[in-house]
Parts: sequence; structure tokens; C-alpha cells
Amino acid sequence: MGIMDKVRGLLKGRERQVKRGIDTASNKVERTVGPTHARHVDAASQKAKEAVDKLAREGGDTPQSAPPAPGTTADQPSAEPTQDPPAS
Repeated sequence: MGIMDKVRGLLKGRERQVKRGIDTASNKVERTVGPTHARHVDAASQKAKEAVDKLAREGGDTPQSAPPAPGTTADQPSAEPTQDPPAS
């Protein structure tokens, strides 16, 4: 399963929420940069919403979440230790 399949699966049924998040982020950016770049922010926001629509149309029957790792159940965490990313 590729990354785009995972994105489609996560997006499925949540298109409206994602678009609302795009609008919220767009409004915050517009307040930060002011009216000088508002046109560019609006254009980027519109492109992002179009991408959401395109991914939703291509979604198909992709599962909404990944299956549990081999040797574990959905309620049981993986036995692999997690590592924090190195500090910059």
C-alpha cells in the first residue's frame, strides 16, 4: 500500500472536515501576512480543496486505517520500542 492509498483511506468520509481545516489555516495565514498576499493564500487554499476532491473521487474501497502489525492485535501495541527523533 503506497502513501497515496493511505492518504485516500484517511480522507474517506472526512472531506468536509479536511476542507474546514484548510479554510481555518488559510484564514490564519491571511491574518498573519495581511492583504498583500491574500490572493495567493486564497489560490493555494482553492488548489488544496481541489486536491481533496480529486483524492476523494479516486478513493475507491481503500481501508480507513492500516491493519495491525504482524504478531499483534488491534488492542495490543507493537513490541518494537519507539525512538525519539534526534534533537536539532
